[in-house]
Order: sequence, then C-alpha cells, then structure tokens
Amino acid sequence: MTLSSFTTLTLSPEPIITFNIKRPSRTLDALKALYPVGLASSSAKDNPDRWFHIHILESNTSGAQFASHFSRGGPMLPEDHKLLYSPGAIADVTARGIRQTFHCEILRNHGTSGFIDVGDHTLVFGKVMKIGFGKEVEKVKGRKKEWRGLCYMQGKYQMTMPMLHADKKKDVTAQGNGVESTVSDNGIEGK
Repeated sequence: MTLSSFTTLTLSPEPIITFNIKRPSRTLDALKALYPVGLASSSAKDNPDRWFHIHILESNTSGAQFASHFSRGGPMLPEDHKLLYSPGAIADVTARGIRQTFHCEILRNHGTSGFIDVGDHTLVFGKVMKIGFGKEVEKVKGRKKEWRGLCYMQGKYQMTMPMLHADKKKDVTAQGNGVESTVSDNGIEGK
C-alpha cells in the first residue's frame, strides 16, 4: 500500500514512527497477524521475519510510478514483486525510486499492541530496527548527493523544495508551499 501519512514520532531514545491506515484493510490485518495478542515483545526483537518495511520514495518518475502502483489496493501480484526486487535479490531496497527502507517492528511497550483505533482509521506505531539505502544513493565530492522525497498534494505527485528563510512578518502560506510541481512526458509528477 502507499501511505498518505507517515511521521517520525521520536528519534530518542529509539526511533519511533507512526502512520495511519483506513479500516478495513488487508495490510492492517497482515501487520496485526505479525504480532498476535499475547506475543511477547522480545519474540519480535532481532527477528526480521516479524519486521515490516517502509519505503521512502524519491521524487522522480520511478518513485511516482512505484507509489501509483501500490496505491491501487488489492492483493500483491507477480508484477508487484518485479517492481520491488531485482532478479535473484533478497527483499531489500533494490528498486529504482526507493531512497531508503525502514525495517520496523510494531511498537509493544508495557503490554500495548502498537495499534490505536481512531474513528475509521488505525494508528500504527513502529520502532525502526534498521535503515537500508537504495542502490541509487550516490556521493558527490565526498558527500551524499542531494535528493528530495516524493510528495502527493492537490492530486499530483510533487517534490519538496526547501524554504530559503522564514519571514516572520508574513503568513507562511504567503511565502509559498515549499513544493515544486513538475510533469514528465507520461503525466507523472516528479523530477
């Protein structure tokens, strides 16, 4: 699935992320099946079989195609695997358009389940166990190449742009939204 809401909750003492999923959802059911009620939190620790992955997409055509493909819903098909993994590769960050992959486990503190129902959505809390970097990560003169994450706003895929400075005298909306829109030949937004 493609998430429309993903947030870092805290980085210290351990990195915790959160996102929400509208119910009903097969993805949510699969996440809950990884952590059945009564499973000790130590059972998942250092057990990659109980981890889930969050792919951070780049704002390019590959990232936009990836997001579009997985936003359609339904069961995972063979072509989904072709997008995600190179032939013969182990599941990781091998697909074009993926900048990083967060390998996470469901947060389970003091008997909590890591899931909170709010209205017709469920908040999911995860602890980042490992971060993998995509094959497109490049270095320029000893530094990592600058990149921008994929955004979806006003019905289009877009890229974030840094605000040069915040003018405290102007309303933030008057300063611009910090998002640049570009369209490729195939109509998918990105760089």
